Amino acid sequence: MAITLSQGLRPEHYPDAARLYWQAFGPKLEKLMGPKARGTGFFEAGINPDAVISALEGVQLMGIAAFKTGTDGFSKGGAFWRHYGIGTLWRLPLLAMLERKAPEDT
Repeated sequence: MAITLSQGLRPEHYPDAARLYWQAFGPKLEKLMGPKARGTGFFEAGINPDAVISALEGVQLMGIAAFKTGTDGFSKGGAFWRHYGIGTLWRLPLLAMLERKAPEDT
């Protein structure tokens, strides 16, 4: 079967997309976001499907590419408060140090 690229992400693919994202960035984020289960839970709950290009083989999610749309990237900021509660207060300043802004006009 051929791989097709699609703008967006189907809700049924959120768990797999969260695992793929954690596979790529978990080693960098796990000290701030907790173990894999907690980190993938956060990403699954806060996915911004508009900032994802999906690679599909039939209905199977094979890969993702995430990008920024305005201030949101792969995840929406409000999800952090819902998932980490008061722990957000110490995590966000440290995560902000890892943030990279997109070049102008991109």
